[in-house]
Amino acid sequence: MISARRHLLGFARELFEKELCGLYSWDDMRHHEPERSEPAEHGRRNPLGKYRECVVMSFGKFRLEVYSSEAAPPLGWIRLNDDRDLRAEGPLDILTWAAIGRVVKEECNVDIESI
Repeated sequence: MISARRHLLGFARELFEKELCGLYSWDDMRHHEPERSEPAEHGRRNPLGKYRECVVMSFGKFRLEVYSSEAAPPLGWIRLNDDRDLRAEGPLDILTWAAIGRVVKEECNVDIESI
């Protein structure tokens, strides 16, 4: 069985390969330590595992958070922050990935019309 973290990392890697080609590479990514999940009621083990189904990573001045559908129902959630504030967020789908790509390209002064 594939872990949720590995699946979410695959989504993030797809963003880099499709949306941010030439601006940032996957090797530029700094992965943050996973957050521990809350224990279930009465101190029992959380059925979703020891860690939250979320990956957090940084590249350049951006911080990208990707949440699974279990952590942010029904589709999952993506959030992009820069040094100052929230830049883009939305459900875990192709439109949100495209919006995040546009924000990063604008910040890097890439002419979006020519792409």
